[in-house]
Amino acid sequence: MESHKVNSQQYWNNRFLSRDWEENKGQEQTRYFYSLLLKLLPDWFKTAVRQKQYSIVDFGCAQGQGIPLLAAELNFQIKGIDFSEHAILYAKEKYPQFHFEVADIWKYDEPTDVSILSNVIEHFPNPFELLDRVALITHKYMVVMVPLEEKNLMDEHCFTFLYQNIPTQIRDLQLVYFTEYDCRDDEEQLFLAKQVLALYSRDRKQNQCLTIGQVDGLLSMRERQAQEMRSYVKHYVQTVLEEFLYVKELEEKNKALSDQMQQLKNTYELTAAESARIKNSRTYRIAEMQKALLDKLHLMGLCRFAVSVRRCGVKESIRQWRAQKEISGLVREEWQLVSESADNGKLSGETAHMLSYKKICRNELLKEWSDTTWEIAHILGHRRYKGIVVYPHAVHWEPVQRPQQFLRSFAKEGYLCFFCEWNTEGEGIREIEQNVVIVYGEEYLLAAL
Repeated sequence: MESHKVNSQQYWNNRFLSRDWEENKGQEQTRYFYSLLLKLLPDWFKTAVRQKQYSIVDFGCAQGQGIPLLAAELNFQIKGIDFSEHAILYAKEKYPQFHFEVADIWKYDEPTDVSILSNVIEHFPNPFELLDRVALITHKYMVVMVPLEEKNLMDEHCFTFLYQNIPTQIRDLQLVYFTEYDCRDDEEQLFLAKQVLALYSRDRKQNQCLTIGQVDGLLSMRERQAQEMRSYVKHYVQTVLEEFLYVKELEEKNKALSDQMQQLKNTYELTAAESARIKNSRTYRIAEMQKALLDKLHLMGLCRFAVSVRRCGVKESIRQWRAQKEISGLVREEWQLVSESADNGKLSGETAHMLSYKKICRNELLKEWSDTTWEIAHILGHRRYKGIVVYPHAVHWEPVQRPQQFLRSFAKEGYLCFFCEWNTEGEGIREIEQNVVIVYGEEYLLAAL
């Protein structure tokens, strides 16, 4: 079957022409719906139509299978209309004794006593506007049958009818009869949902003599509507209550956090006040004076040893002191050999460079800042970083090796990284990538730091 917009005139023409309608039991379903409609209609309505020979128009009659059934139960003054030319052509050939017409339901304007719309208006997204249009040309009664409470709409159905959205009045037509039927109970299984039939009347006398309690089916419909409304209100109240409890829980948690913050603030203020009190106390000032005196008398080492004895014991403290003394002695001997070699002119090139570089760094720290130092200081003062990583000169930047990879990894984590080169390799600084800076002459970096 060709693809057309669902429910368009081309769509239905194609369905009827391609025999898709027959293959999917469309004719059988039409007969089923009209038989059900006649079964659900009240006897007083059928009697009135027969006796007074009311004219009838069946809107959306498809291939006309329902027209003979309506004529047999009501009367033969009946017309079937549909906007599909192929459906009406089939109906005229199949049922020549009845009148069929190709017409658009929105434009049809011939008056009729009775309008019948069986499983038609659910195909429109605005079904109540359509009923309002048909009510203009309906003099006596309007019969509407539609699916009720469809859960999963098929592609051709655009609207779900519920108890609460079925109107009790359409223009001057008043709802006088209402009933429902569960098609799933039938053996045919041609429709697996409920059907609802609503009968509207323009007869004011009839409308005035009937109350809601006296009209068949209306009372049960009102009860269903009230039940659905109660269910909706209950669900709404439950949702609001849950949201209220959730907000209340959040408020309680917020209050608890505020109380904790206040406690921490009070503790900090007490700690700060205690710290200030201790620093202003006579005992603290005496301790500071004693420390300064010990520093001048070079007794801090003895005090540290006493503290170590108290913590680790005499033997362990002596062992640590001897180990530290041996290390200090080795360092002094090494520098003494370097100094003697320098005096005798026997230093290696690397050692001589190290000593000269130490002198350069000391001089750079003592003199005024150079432009390079100011550039480094500007970077340090205007960048946001977690910390500073310095790689002193040991290798050149190129070729890139593991130290350079480490610096790049630190830079990606938010650290400011400096790679030191000899100042003979260039001058100033060079930022290789974000937060990775090459410094030519680490003495400038030391001064800035």
